[in-house]
Amino acid sequence: MADRVHFTKAAIDAFPPAPKRKRTYYYDSKAKGLAVAVTDKGTKSFIVYRWVSGRPERITLGRYAQGQGPGLSIEQARKAASETNLAIAKGENPAEKKRMARGEITLGGLFDEYKVRHVEVHNRRPDKPQANYRLYLKHWENRKVSNIKRADVQALHAKLGRDTGKVTANIAVKLLRAMFNKAIEWEYWNKPNPARGIQLFKEKSRDRYLQPDELPRFFQALADEPNETIRDFVLVALMTGARRDNVMTMKWEDVQLERGEWRIPQTKSGTEHVLPLLPEAVTILKARKDSRGEDEYVFPGAGAHGHLVEPKKGWRRILDRAELIQLVDWIAKAQDWPKPRADAAKAAVDVSRALKEARSTAKALQIDAVPARIKDLRIHDLRRTLGSWQAATGANLSVIGRTLQHQNVSTTAIYARLNLDSVREAMQKATSAMLAAGGIVRAAEVKEIRGTKKNAARS
Repeated sequence: MADRVHFTKAAIDAFPPAPKRKRTYYYDSKAKGLAVAVTDKGTKSFIVYRWVSGRPERITLGRYAQGQGPGLSIEQARKAASETNLAIAKGENPAEKKRMARGEITLGGLFDEYKVRHVEVHNRRPDKPQANYRLYLKHWENRKVSNIKRADVQALHAKLGRDTGKVTANIAVKLLRAMFNKAIEWEYWNKPNPARGIQLFKEKSRDRYLQPDELPRFFQALADEPNETIRDFVLVALMTGARRDNVMTMKWEDVQLERGEWRIPQTKSGTEHVLPLLPEAVTILKARKDSRGEDEYVFPGAGAHGHLVEPKKGWRRILDRAELIQLVDWIAKAQDWPKPRADAAKAAVDVSRALKEARSTAKALQIDAVPARIKDLRIHDLRRTLGSWQAATGANLSVIGRTLQHQNVSTTAIYARLNLDSVREAMQKATSAMLAAGGIVRAAEVKEIRGTKKNAARS
């Protein structure tokens, strides 16, 4: 080993650059193993040189603080060297720990593993956790998992709850917790899960469904919807109460129009479910079968999946038209429009532009346009709408649960498998009540909802 030097600022500042492509080491006479490594560029760093487990190790402590720049002072380096020597005395290898840290998996790397080994194998909708990661956790993708602390997760949860909503915040924490659980299972991580034990926000259960006063303009907006696939999808979702994913992936091979039944191969609970198809739903499906029967899916899509995937644009268009219909009714009454003019305004091809103009006109007439909007209605609320109307028309909870494929149905569900009559009757009463509230009093009028427009707009 080279001669030892009593480290002082003057002494270290005087160390010359090493020869080209070499490093020169100067050792402290005071702290065991402490040295300064000097590169050929003159860069100086503190290291500890020790034999650990029968092999020489150079453990970097940090840069030497030259002038006013950042780095370690001599006293800080001596203290760090003392802590390193103590760790070695306990049988630890600080150099090995640093090598492991450099090779430690990042959150992005962990999610890639989680996606391949878990999401794509076990999730029916792998796009959902992928979207949640992209939206709420991707900004941490380059962080080592050891750098994600419980306090970080708590802060993220609070921020998301404040900025994007409590449900969103809970989803992000649940995903992170699941990822760390798998990291522990797969031996990428051997410490406590930093997302475990985070107190989630209380979530208010949604109770939104289509109200009687909303149904007329909702059905009229459906009748004027130019995209036949979107229009039929919404009607079938409303009349079956099935989950959106099940309706989007409905296959002709699972539909028995003669018996009026639909076999859903796999529901959210992972089980098969047989659902009655009411005459109104059968009318819609028969019309689709006649025109699109060669397709595998009832609601085909242009993407790689082959079926309708994300009807957000079409859904927004329907709600926009429902608002337009209500505004036109108010404006026509205020300005004494003839019926043909009002009907033409409601059926405008460019619904977005027509709605903008209607809002402007309503403002000029001092008409409060806010109540015209069917607010906070989601596609999933169609499912809740059927259940709510079943309850309103006298169905018991067991029948409603059977209709909506709830897992916590009572033991009477076993008899419901053998006899669908009670479910069919409850669904029929609810559907008839909805249609009547929407101004549709004859079953034949359901076919009219589908419209005659064949030039489907993009969803």
